[in-house]
Amino acid sequence: LVEERCDLLPAVKAACDSLPFPMFAVMGNHDRDGELLGNRTTASWDAVFGYRDTTFVAGGIRFVFLNSIRNSRVRPERDYVIAATEAQKAWLTAVLDDSAEFRDVVVTHGQLSRAHAGKDSLHAIFASHPKVFLVEAHTHRASRSRWNGVEEFNLGAPYALTWKDDPRTDLMNCGAPRGWFVADFFAGAGEWLTVGFNSLVPEYPGQAHALLDSKGRLVVNVYGGATYGKLKVDGKTASRLKEVCPETKMLLSDPVGGIPAKKIASTHIWGLDGSAYRKGDIVTVEYSDPFMIFTEKLTVR
Repeated sequence: LVEERCDLLPAVKAACDSLPFPMFAVMGNHDRDGELLGNRTTASWDAVFGYRDTTFVAGGIRFVFLNSIRNSRVRPERDYVIAATEAQKAWLTAVLDDSAEFRDVVVTHGQLSRAHAGKDSLHAIFASHPKVFLVEAHTHRASRSRWNGVEEFNLGAPYALTWKDDPRTDLMNCGAPRGWFVADFFAGAGEWLTVGFNSLVPEYPGQAHALLDSKGRLVVNVYGGATYGKLKVDGKTASRLKEVCPETKMLLSDPVGGIPAKKIASTHIWGLDGSAYRKGDIVTVEYSDPFMIFTEKLTVR
């Protein structure tokens, strides 16, 4: 949902309920009723979904859904902040303390490592439970990193930079296309989670794409790659780049009106000397981290 169209919530829930598996949802910043300036309410969400903070166990994994959207008069241009109340923190602590035998997946809308206030106390709660995996969204860019040791997985936005009909905005700020992630959970010892990415954009299939940039480098964008991931191209080790992805740079130089494109470094691009490559060449990329492993053949753009 965008623009607080809460009248659409029943239709959204009905569509999700028609899927052949159980569905849970977490509230986002556009899911509130009312006007700006800190006066929004959750009346429609509460009537349609009936919950905001909840938890359940499935397959040896405890899933925790946390509402992290708070009305704000401090930032009226956005009318919300990402935060958790003291009552929520007490609830989180109690739930996680009661989950010693489980892995814990905490699902929320806003990025908790960038919370407006109280992120240190939130981190202390998660850091004291080493099996926690945070799943978030909202930022219009995919990222996987560790928040001082706590796994943090940001899904980005399914409509990327805007809902307008412009193919340049099929990519998020990080250079990953519109799409969705799939996670497979395994209870028991050893690795307990694998993740993968499914692109919604035909021009960007698979898990990654490769291109030659203006600096003569071969740049590989791994959708949902982690900051601690490793990448090889034709057997050669690539270095992770801490910079804006080339596609976002082009978008910023010729922006589409009204989109939230930002000059923010992508967390999942790697590069190496591209002098031996030309557009149209086929390269083999091998990516690995504890939760994602794949090998793909890519055509250089």
